[in-house]
Amino acid sequence: MDQQTAPKEHNFHETRAICGFWRRLFALTIDSIFIGIIGLIIGSVGYNFFSQLGGYGRLIGFAIALTYFGFANSSIFGGQTLGKKIFKIKVIGANGETISLPKSLLRYTMLSLPFFFNGAPIAPDIMHHPVVMMSLALIVFFMGGSIIYLYIFNRRTRQSVHDLVVGTYVINFDEPLAAESVWKGHMVTIGIFLVLIIVGTTVIIPKLAQKKLFAELLIAQQQIQASGMVHYSTLSSGSSWTYNSNSDNKNEHTYLAVNAVMKYRPENFEKSIAEIATLVINSFPSLYEKDSLMINAIYGYDIGIARAWKNQNQQASPAEWEKMLTSDNL
Repeated sequence: MDQQTAPKEHNFHETRAICGFWRRLFALTIDSIFIGIIGLIIGSVGYNFFSQLGGYGRLIGFAIALTYFGFANSSIFGGQTLGKKIFKIKVIGANGETISLPKSLLRYTMLSLPFFFNGAPIAPDIMHHPVVMMSLALIVFFMGGSIIYLYIFNRRTRQSVHDLVVGTYVINFDEPLAAESVWKGHMVTIGIFLVLIIVGTTVIIPKLAQKKLFAELLIAQQQIQASGMVHYSTLSSGSSWTYNSNSDNKNEHTYLAVNAVMKYRPENFEKSIAEIATLVINSFPSLYEKDSLMINAIYGYDIGIARAWKNQNQQASPAEWEKMLTSDNL
C-alpha cells in the first residue's frame, strides 16, 4: 500500500497573499486623486463659503473622505475602493472576511487623523497650551510617523497602525490569508519614537519658547490674530545667502516672513498687506535687525482633500516699509 503523502504546509511567502508596498501605494494614489477631484469640484462651487470657514473646512473634507474610504473598504463594497479594484487588492479581517462598516470607519479615522491635523490652523493661544501641543505631537508626529514607518518597513504583514488597531490586512484579491505577527523590533522602534516625541514636546520645545526670538514671533502672531482679519498666520525668521561671482565673499540676507490667511476676500490686497505690516512693526522689536520683511496675504480654502489659494505678497526693508506706510498711497 502506497504511503499517503502528507498535505503540503501552507507557506505564507509562497502565496503572496499580503499586498506589497507599491500596489498598495498606487491604489492609494488613485483613490487620493479621485477624492481630490471631488474636493476641487465642491470647492469651486462653494469657494467663498469654504474660504470663510477657515480650518473648519477640513472637517468637510474629512467627512467626504471618511464616507468614501469607510464604505468602500467595508463589506458593503467588498473591501475595495476604486484604486483597490484596479490593482485587485482588498481589505479583510483576521478571519479572512471583509470587515464591518464601523471597523472600516475606525480604520480610516486612524489613518487620516495625522494628515488632516498636520498644518491645521489652530489659534496661537490654544496651539501653545502644553496639553494641546502634546496631543498634536502624538497625533501628527507619532501616529503619522509610525504609519509611514510600518508602511515601508513592516514587510512581514504590511500592516500599519490603522490595520493593527482594527486587525485588518490588505491582500491580493482571492488569495488565502496566512497571517503572521508583526516583528517585535518594529514595536520597539515605535516605542523609541514615542519617547523622543514626548521628550521633544516636554523638554526641548519649552526651552526654545523661552528664547527671545520665539517669544517675539509669538507676540506678533497673536497681534495679527487679534486683529480679526485672519483665520491664522505663520511667522518665520531666517537667512539666505548670495555669492559674489567676482570674489569668494558670501552675503547673508536676514528676513522675517509672514503668511496670513485672510477671513474675507480682500477688496484691496495692498491695503490688507499694509495693515499686517503695521501690526508686525509695532509688535516685533527685532524687526530692524532684519534686512527685509515679507508679507504674503492669502485668500482661499483648504478642505484637506483639496485646496485653492489666491495670494499677493510684498517684500521690503523695515525702513522702506515705514516710508510706504506713512505715505498717502496706503
